[in-house]
Amino acid sequence: MLSTPVDVVVERAQQDIHAATSSRSNADPLAVDDFIDDEFQHLEDVRDGKVPPGISTGFTDLDSILGGWYPGRLVIPAGRPGMGKSVLALSWALHAARLGYPALVFPMEMSKREVMWRIWSQWARIPLHLFQRSRFDERDWVKLRAARDEVRKLPLEVDDQANSVAQITSNSRRFTQRRGSVGLIVADYVQRLNFPGRERLDIEVGNAAKAFKGLARELETTFVAVCQLNRGNEARQAKLPQLSDLRDSGQLEQEADQVILIHRDDYYDKECVRAGEADLIVAKNRHGPTDTVTVAAQLHVARFVDMAVPE
Repeated sequence: MLSTPVDVVVERAQQDIHAATSSRSNADPLAVDDFIDDEFQHLEDVRDGKVPPGISTGFTDLDSILGGWYPGRLVIPAGRPGMGKSVLALSWALHAARLGYPALVFPMEMSKREVMWRIWSQWARIPLHLFQRSRFDERDWVKLRAARDEVRKLPLEVDDQANSVAQITSNSRRFTQRRGSVGLIVADYVQRLNFPGRERLDIEVGNAAKAFKGLARELETTFVAVCQLNRGNEARQAKLPQLSDLRDSGQLEQEADQVILIHRDDYYDKECVRAGEADLIVAKNRHGPTDTVTVAAQLHVARFVDMAVPE
């Protein structure tokens, strides 16, 4: 008989502890009349600015479509390798932290050092390639020191050791207990997760999506699960990605509240008229419209830039 992995046992135990100590209880179903006034009051509080409508994504047009990040939602940014999906997800976490919302990042393809390089590159506008050998001039060092002092104050944590659903779940709960709340959790990326190996990969990925959606609801946060697309778009003339290109599991699409596909024409044609631009294609939005947002891709300094308003 196969034994249950230790990390799964730990995750289950911590889930029981969290449930026992949580202020939320498994109450009986409520009649609409019991909570309808509270929900109407919430709308009025949002209108009056007493309650934030959602954590800003950092992009004006994307906020107008999604309304920002909301508790209990699973968001999937997806793209082919090299499109900038990790840069985008990290920028969301960094922006949330700058607004004062605790953010937690699980990078499964990068070390915490490489994550820090990208944060500093974005923050100080220093080309990312200079970090490998510390090839900075004195002006760069001045900007780096300032960035170090500013970034260290952010409610942002990076965990480059967790690489399974159980570890991410457990560490997210501990983070929330330490910080009191969590605004955004980023896992980069789903196909890099370490699965027990007892099921087909598509089943394991689907189970991960269900677990992350459940965690978002439990911790009242937004969970960003970065995903890779298959090669389906490369067979199409326009190269535009579609929901059906989500790799390894259709359940990713099913569980997600929002799916944002990242596309850059200059990835396929360096001389194209849209070089330096990226499309964030909101292909699924359970709570609103779908549309495409264009942003500037400045990947040499590890960032995307809002094109809707002057910087």
